[in-house]
Amino acid sequence: MATQFFGQFLLTRGLLSRTQLLDAVEYQERHNLRLGDYAVKKGYITPADAARIHSAQTTRDIQFGEAAVELGLLKHEQLKDLLRAQQADHLYLGDCLTKLGVLSADAVSKALADYREDQRGQEGDSLHIPDDFPDVAFAAEACELTRKMLLRLWGTPTKYGVARSGVTDLKLPGTAASIDVRGDVTGRYILGIPDELTLHAMRRLFGSVDMQSREDRIDLVSELVNIVIGNLAGTLASLGQTIELSSPKLAPGQLRLEGERALVLPLIAPLNELAVVITYASGFRV
Repeated sequence: MATQFFGQFLLTRGLLSRTQLLDAVEYQERHNLRLGDYAVKKGYITPADAARIHSAQTTRDIQFGEAAVELGLLKHEQLKDLLRAQQADHLYLGDCLTKLGVLSADAVSKALADYREDQRGQEGDSLHIPDDFPDVAFAAEACELTRKMLLRLWGTPTKYGVARSGVTDLKLPGTAASIDVRGDVTGRYILGIPDELTLHAMRRLFGSVDMQSREDRIDLVSELVNIVIGNLAGTLASLGQTIELSSPKLAPGQLRLEGERALVLPLIAPLNELAVVITYASGFRV
């Protein structure tokens, strides 16, 4: 038993194929418009306004609606109207599988009950960092910001897997980028993302996968890493802590550490698994 999204659970139970799961996820994403898309569709804002709001989200830990109201592009009543419409129109994965003829409504209902029982007691939205990690607050904020930015900028929801500390040898998925952190907090933040998810994000963000080269994937992942840690630096500054950041750089797929150890935290996405890694000096003792 492991932390999973419903689609992964169905896949491991042999109730659908990976192609059917991909089709259902893409159908769901086409139907479930993001808040900015709803706002443009209803004529509350322009596409240029939406881009301006999204840009604000890259520099601050702020939701789209909150940023739109702050910028004077949406009124509170308009935001409430959009949120109601978004919720009323939402399709869950099971709905999509039924609409595509992959599973019957009864089969979805039974599988959903089995899934909830299977996932009872799993990590999900609860983050548990081992006690021997030297800076729990830093790690918790970095991981939570990673989840928020994946959802806000890429439209990718995630669940927490089981964290491991003291790791010295690990394999990172797909494309990985890192940033060195120095100052009141010292270490490295590394994010490894499966290439399938990066390409999926490209389709969502740009409407195609013309940008398929390894360099394009590195750029996309590096930008996400930069945004996450840039926001984290702002959070720490508000708490009176100062850090200096390196530029994002490519991280090797196989990481063997010397003189430091790592906290490894899996983030479970609907189609695959990412890895957040935070390194620290191996001689540190709590």
